[in-house]
Amino acid sequence: QPVVELCDYRSIRQDYELEPVTDEDVEKVLNNLRQNFAQAEPVDRPAQEGDMVFVKITGKVEGAAEDEAPLFNETPAELLVGGNEMRPDNWPYEGFSKELVGVTEGTEKKVQYTYPEDFASERLKGKSIDFLVQVQSVKMLNLPEVDEEFAKNVGEFESVDALKAEIRGQLESDRQQQYDQDYMEKLIDHNIVSNSVIKYPPHVLDHEAEHVLESIQQDLAKNNLDLDTYLKIRQTEKDKFIEEEVKPAAKVRLERSLVLEKIASEEKLELDPEEVKNAVARTMFELQTMPDFAKYSKGKAFQDLANAVTMDTANRMYNQQILSRLKEIATGKVDQASESTNIEQPETPASEDEGQEPAAE
Repeated sequence: QPVVELCDYRSIRQDYELEPVTDEDVEKVLNNLRQNFAQAEPVDRPAQEGDMVFVKITGKVEGAAEDEAPLFNETPAELLVGGNEMRPDNWPYEGFSKELVGVTEGTEKKVQYTYPEDFASERLKGKSIDFLVQVQSVKMLNLPEVDEEFAKNVGEFESVDALKAEIRGQLESDRQQQYDQDYMEKLIDHNIVSNSVIKYPPHVLDHEAEHVLESIQQDLAKNNLDLDTYLKIRQTEKDKFIEEEVKPAAKVRLERSLVLEKIASEEKLELDPEEVKNAVARTMFELQTMPDFAKYSKGKAFQDLANAVTMDTANRMYNQQILSRLKEIATGKVDQASESTNIEQPETPASEDEGQEPAAE
């Protein structure tokens, strides 16, 4: 069995400082939405930031022979100069659209770029590419006014205030989710796991690696890809992929899981069966609204679904309970709670019966 010797995790302190969403953040999203709903109008002038430029891009490796096939072959693209969150400026590389400032319709421009050694694409990493950009057209975006009509077009909102409230709520949710993820990763992986002693036999890691590989295959299937095709695209072998990517990910996941399990035991955390039951009931009710629920609605199929939902719900609630306790410890809230319960109570005046045994209740 794996053995975990925890570090003094109760002494670790890590500030929780989530930045609030500002009016400027909301306005930035609104402006991005305006650009997406804008009308594009051709202009007879050089491209400026915020314009839409239509191009064809050809790219060959620097110094390649004339007859060597280009990596990009007159690839058409519609690029927003400067980009935004909904139209990011990251193709064919980060910041490329800035090269289009000043271009005009019918002209060409040459650009050279060297991809970093750790670039995601195997066929591009570390290579210097000579790009030829053919400018098809330059268009100015006429941004719509932010009014009730705009709010309705975006998502049938009754007013601009309702649209802004939805944007703010989504930004707050996304920001907290990302902050919590980063916060817990630093707290658990960098501060607790790295300072604890974790021992386990090799077959435990191999078993976890199998689970990681299964998850990867399931994600690929959602995109109509299988593992063999994915490995060919990546230009790598299965054994190398497992050793260099799957096993390291499995090691992180396994050690984190073992540490959290040990902490749950140390903190004597338990789930409330009634809360789990209610959460499962809510999930099952929501599933009944799905179009294909009928095939799970009776017999063994229903029981299997109910068991899977119960297991998933319990695991999720248990993990959340562990993470919440760790956050309370790291921010000092557990110590504060302990201090408040240990405040000395005023002494009760001695009575005539002091020293006698209390009466049985």
